[in-house]
Amino acid sequence: MQRCLFISKISYYLNAAATHANKSFDLVSVSDVLLDSSVMKYNPLDCQRPELLNKNLVEGKILLCGYSFNFVSGAASIKKVCQTAKSLGAAGFVVAVENSYPGTKYDPVPVSLPGILITDVSQTRELINYYNCSTKRDWAGRPTGFYATASIADGLAPILHNSAPQVALFSSRGPDVKDFSFEDADVLKPDILAPGSLIWAAWAPNGTDEANYEGEGFAMVSGTSMATPHIAGIAALMKQKYPHWSPAAIKSALMTTANTMDRAGRPLQAQQYSDTEILMLSPATPFDYGSGEVDPKAALDPGLILDACKPSNSMKA
Repeated sequence: MQRCLFISKISYYLNAAATHANKSFDLVSVSDVLLDSSVMKYNPLDCQRPELLNKNLVEGKILLCGYSFNFVSGAASIKKVCQTAKSLGAAGFVVAVENSYPGTKYDPVPVSLPGILITDVSQTRELINYYNCSTKRDWAGRPTGFYATASIADGLAPILHNSAPQVALFSSRGPDVKDFSFEDADVLKPDILAPGSLIWAAWAPNGTDEANYEGEGFAMVSGTSMATPHIAGIAALMKQKYPHWSPAAIKSALMTTANTMDRAGRPLQAQQYSDTEILMLSPATPFDYGSGEVDPKAALDPGLILDACKPSNSMKA
């Protein structure tokens, strides 16, 4: 059999423990452990239904699952993958994204079994090639031996970058300067940029809008719903300090004191997809960040403010 090799450090998005130190486990693809090929109509590659898989072939191994649009639409969840792998006695699981889904947010998910979510399509292809190269099959393509091995390292660790902040890929933008046909609504937004990516926030355990966080008291979430409370909290502090200020005055103070430079003193950058759907950075514009990144300390002492409701002689803080 051809000698196969796959060595890679992969970024992953699960809050999970590692597999046993200094030990590798056999890797088995969900497509090779189906009890009945006729169940393909249930899309078992998502690893949502343990009863469709052969426990004898999965037990003690790392289960390799697929990532489909079912995860994006909310019908499938990483948490269910973990439950499937755990019920089958797997040592861990891998969820591999084979096709990119622009705009998808891969937020960390709390799981009780070592697991990894590979979001880089090129890394996924390398892993699948390694698995196929390492798996011995009979004349009909049925697996007769699993020789691909893998291990899962420790979970997420915080990394501080001077490149922060950046305009997130999923952040709402203002008029699309590339939309020459003017087919989309061109509204001059956003007003300001605030933290909204991977925010540790309280979560309702009985909530049903996100299957990955059911039963959890906290979650790491991304989106406008995370950026909004940052601005609301800062506005509340400003109203506490200046009770007589109107909403327009508070908005003015927030926007006129915002930053347009990152931590390294360089102009802000924005994440976006290239024509080939590769994530890249480009110089951000006011259409990306509005007036800039919010600066709470500066907003509490803005100097001149512009109030739409008061005469010019009362425009100083």
